[in-house]
Amino acid sequence: PIPLPVYRFLLRRSIETNNIFAWTWTLLQWNCMARSASIDCLAFHNFGLGTDLLIIKYDETKADKAGEKLSEKNVYANPFDWTMCSWLALGVYCFVFQGNLVENERLFLKKGTKEGAGPTKYHEQVVGLVRGREDNISTPMKV
Repeated sequence: PIPLPVYRFLLRRSIETNNIFAWTWTLLQWNCMARSASIDCLAFHNFGLGTDLLIIKYDETKADKAGEKLSEKNVYANPFDWTMCSWLALGVYCFVFQGNLVENERLFLKKGTKEGAGPTKYHEQVVGLVRGREDNISTPMKV
């Protein structure tokens, strides 16, 4: 897990650099308390609406390949800090990448992209966000 200051730094840097992919992925990974591989396979059928929340339920996880014991993840809007609002990020992401979503219900799988490439792309994006600003994260990351 990453400390809250590093999480906020990644969100802020994603927005500053117009990296909607990294902003949305970071929010979903944090709010779902998920591994990167679990975020990669999210599709529209994994989302539902509660009274005031998004409900995310994976098809499977590393520990439950059959998907028999999966729990729902409740994701709430953040009316106090828009940079930390998964609802807003998903809306912006769907607007910006609508062309990719027309032919595929998977959020992060672009046409012609190899299955499972999302975590690698996310890792590369995070490295780019941090490059040259290592001092911003080194203090919160010290154990």
